[in-house]
Amino acid sequence: EGQYFDEQFLIVDVKVDKKFPLERKFWFQPTFHDGQSALLHVQPDNILRIDLQLGPDADPSVELEEKRVSDRIDKILGRGVGYQLEWVSLYSFSCKRLEKFCHNPIFFVGDAAHVVSPFGARGGNGGLQDVDNLIWKINAVMKKQAPGSLLDSYDEERIPAADENLLNSARSTGFMTPKTRASSDFRNAVFALSKSMPFAREFINSGRLSTPHNYISSSLVSKDDDRFSGQGISPGQPAADAPITIGKKKSWLIDELGIGFCLIAFVREEMTVQLVSNFLNVLCGELELVQKVLVIASRKMKLEGGQRLLFDARDLAFERWAASDGTIYLIRPDHHVAARWRDKPKSSEIVKAYRKSLGL
Repeated sequence: EGQYFDEQFLIVDVKVDKKFPLERKFWFQPTFHDGQSALLHVQPDNILRIDLQLGPDADPSVELEEKRVSDRIDKILGRGVGYQLEWVSLYSFSCKRLEKFCHNPIFFVGDAAHVVSPFGARGGNGGLQDVDNLIWKINAVMKKQAPGSLLDSYDEERIPAADENLLNSARSTGFMTPKTRASSDFRNAVFALSKSMPFAREFINSGRLSTPHNYISSSLVSKDDDRFSGQGISPGQPAADAPITIGKKKSWLIDELGIGFCLIAFVREEMTVQLVSNFLNVLCGELELVQKVLVIASRKMKLEGGQRLLFDARDLAFERWAASDGTIYLIRPDHHVAARWRDKPKSSEIVKAYRKSLGL
């Protein structure tokens, strides 16, 4: 169920004889294409991918003629650029989804579950996020660490995510190809104002890039610690990245999270580091699906027992996670926050949040 757009687009892959800057260009009313929208993506191996809006009444047998296509490309690139056509096609698109993604024992992901317009990289990213959300739940159930009902949360979490993508995708299409007088007047006003007023540029929509969905309302997510006052990464939101150092190796925080549940502790004081590390390592041994304990320090410290510290030299992880000395986060295998505590909680609180994440 959803919305079908009858607008047709010509898509052409062109292999050019010179290198172009690695950038994405979008034209809403280009002089070289009769005022309709145009999009150019630079691909590897000197390939340019060009999309041209043709309108709903375009005749495929006419628009796919090689000379007609070449004439259009000449207007974009100029006659001084040598090229050859690699691939030419026409497409239209729709924004729709299944009513449910979970049909036990079958689960639908990606384009099998939801279809969006090709603007904003929402299709591929949404599909990967579906898999990230589902696979750890299947693993927990197969290991008998969670009830089969945990799999029902796939619909609970991913249907709102799909709806968010569908809404943003339809909004992008509506701005790019306005269908009503009001939509056209709005777009023209945005273009006029954005020349001199920066706030209006926020409304220009050529395909807002995909971002992970926030599972804030999920039944698997724990209530937030009020002491954060909404700062940092709330339960349900995706983990934020930051540069860190492990010994002499430079890395990124997300790369260190692993593929299981993860406990992260932030420390600023020497007296905290060993206390929190021992506390979490003992707890990790009791919670089978917690595979990693990470301790992030704001300065160089020593940690007994061979465990390595992650050093946040620029304080960016502390800032982005709104962390203080003793702050602890529980991260799900799909790298969304399950729960967090401003300072060291009781072990029973972490166990409770862990069990809630598994639908127990």
